[in-house]
Amino acid sequence: MSYVSAVTHRRSWVFLICLLGWLSPIIAFGQIDPVKRELIQVGYNVALQGHPPLSGYAFYYLNNPGFLRTNMALRLAVAPTYLDSELGIRERLGPNTDLGIGLAGGGYADSYPEVRQGKFLPHESFTGYGGELSLSIYHLFNPGEKIPLNGIIRGIAHYAFYEPDDKTSSDFEVPDDHGTFSIRTGLRWGGREPTLFPSLGMELSLWYQGEFRSESQTYGFSGDRKLEPHSHLFWGQALLAYVMPELKHSFYLSLTAGTSIDADRFSGYRLGALLPLVSEFPLSLP
Repeated sequence: MSYVSAVTHRRSWVFLICLLGWLSPIIAFGQIDPVKRELIQVGYNVALQGHPPLSGYAFYYLNNPGFLRTNMALRLAVAPTYLDSELGIRERLGPNTDLGIGLAGGGYADSYPEVRQGKFLPHESFTGYGGELSLSIYHLFNPGEKIPLNGIIRGIAHYAFYEPDDKTSSDFEVPDDHGTFSIRTGLRWGGREPTLFPSLGMELSLWYQGEFRSESQTYGFSGDRKLEPHSHLFWGQALLAYVMPELKHSFYLSLTAGTSIDADRFSGYRLGALLPLVSEFPLSLP
């Protein structure tokens, strides 16, 4: 399951592109996908009341398990303002251990909408651009079993650029540009396909992610909020997707629970929304 830069001032003609690519996909799934896929996926959240931030995605998804050589796989997600990619090399580190090299980034991927107590605050929100490189190791613990048990270790080097948008308050100071190194490790038994509505899938998984920033800093109104030098997240996920063979009825159940240490606005869990592919762990809360 997994973010190059185009820093320009936001203009009105960019609005439609932002609508389709603001929350571009961050979908580096936790093992190399062996199935060839070519998909176009679109999702958008509409609020029944209030004025929420833009919440949607549109992207072209390609997974080619025989890219260039039989032991290489290319995963590519292209959105209007964003690119997410990974080159997977099967058995590069052993008979059951694969290597993944990722490149991702683009416009608006690091934009931050401030939401407090369910209310969107555009005067405290701002635009962000970013790019990243990642290196992943995927190990299969039970080859030959029907439900795979995978171990994942991923290191991510990310750099973000920030600027106020046309609604940011004039006395609100956006964060300085900075780099973040993250490490994610976890165990996943099973998994789900990268589709909007998977017909069959199950997962039990446990995860840790540590985020280490190049500098600690304050920002906002007279420095009233802080970027922590490091943050630590711990969570688990269980899900089940199934289609009843006779009735053709389907259901999808998912439960995610976790905690954090030294979290800040950039690393904290952001609950809400129902777009399943806006991130690897969207943490949906209907």
